[in-house]
Amino acid sequence: MNKFQTAMGFIAEAEWGKRPDGGYTNLKSDLGGSTKFGISDLRDGVKDDRSSGGTPIKDLTLEQAMEIYRRDYWDLNGLEKVQTPLCIAVFDMFVNMRRDTSQRLWKESGGDWERLIQLRKDQYGRIASKYPGQQVNLPGWMNRMNNLWKFCKIIEQS
Repeated sequence: MNKFQTAMGFIAEAEWGKRPDGGYTNLKSDLGGSTKFGISDLRDGVKDDRSSGGTPIKDLTLEQAMEIYRRDYWDLNGLEKVQTPLCIAVFDMFVNMRRDTSQRLWKESGGDWERLIQLRKDQYGRIASKYPGQQVNLPGWMNRMNNLWKFCKIIEQS
């Protein structure tokens, strides 16, 4: 299994629980809009219930989602060249947070995946404090960070 496939193992569990239907949601508390296979409507900057390729989010296939993850998150950020498990922690961050925030936190982490996860926890806390409507998401974000830490620790020790 290559690094991208390993990283996608975590993303698949965290984003849609590996459910065959892709875990389609359209929650008011999700600022990204409708989401399937973890790909959100707003990820391309336009809230139109479509992926950047024009496919309605609810009709997105797993193959299309994998192409988006590879092209727009993994390859765009040069993660094949980043050591494991840092590449997994960074990949998940770019998937789950804004690009500018992700770039800043990656730099602040100094390349330490455990520090990166702590910086993300701190950032989620700030988001929940600044935007009270997002407090409902905080337990899920923290759970994701705890699961990411466990996943990366297993990878690091293997």
